[in-house]
Amino acid sequence: MRELKFTHFLENYVKSMTEENTLSLFKLEQEVETNERLLTLVSLLLLFSDQKRKTLEKHKKALKNLYRKYRETSKKYEKNYNSLGEVFLKDLNEFDDLYKAFHSYKSKLGKRDSRLKEIYHKKIITLKKEKKITNYKIYNSLNLNTGNTNDFLKNKKLSKLSLKNTKLIYNFLLNI
Repeated sequence: MRELKFTHFLENYVKSMTEENTLSLFKLEQEVETNERLLTLVSLLLLFSDQKRKTLEKHKKALKNLYRKYRETSKKYEKNYNSLGEVFLKDLNEFDDLYKAFHSYKSKLGKRDSRLKEIYHKKIITLKKEKKITNYKIYNSLNLNTGNTNDFLKNKKLSKLSLKNTKLIYNFLLNI
């Protein structure tokens, strides 16, 4: 499963809001005439997609609505929107479109990570039993936090370990 990037999230979001499930700027130009929310999302996508932005610049006369909204959006986020750091987001109002889109993205990432951790947890428990490996052996060999690792393994508290550490345990058990 590929890592979900903010640009991919925006692309999927835009596609899901269109009638034809498309990212074609020419088709989007027609749809945004009656869908202001879609226009806003497309303008955010254009901020983060170099390829789409080049196409827009090349065909700005045919894509008047998208170009106008993109220009407004790029002026609004003139700062360093490419980094999308927490510091930049703190400067934004919670009702700001970029702020809302980024928090939707973060929420989706969290749900996805939880599902993946649950899958890994099942595999880890199975491998642990098959190979007769103790929790002590796992957290000692991998230098993981004792309490959090035990809580994850014994009580299935998925929030106690990151997805990275969950994968680390899984790969460790595979290679023993």
